[in-house]
Amino acid sequence: MVSPQKLRYVVLHHTGIDSPHFDLMFETATNSNLATWRCPRWPPNPNDSFTPLGDHRSAYLEYQGEISNHRGQVARIASGELLSLEISPHRLLITLDTAARISLPR
Repeated sequence: MVSPQKLRYVVLHHTGIDSPHFDLMFETATNSNLATWRCPRWPPNPNDSFTPLGDHRSAYLEYQGEISNHRGQVARIASGELLSLEISPHRLLITLDTAARISLPR
């Protein structure tokens, strides 16, 4: 399925924790919670693995700062619109407005 909707994404650099990383978050439907994956660097290398995390609140599309319960802080390093979202039983394939295509495990 390819999404015709205008969906938003954000990449947050999560620091102030034992394993700093980047969180790729994006809508799967307009105003939905954000599907979220952790990755070691941004932009990702072709062989980088993405770790699925639980969905996050859409407020993270705009939020930067401290995370509650002493879980570090996040800073936005990229944001924009998804050009496409393809969903299959085992993978998500997204295309960002930077032309990056990313295949994610489900």
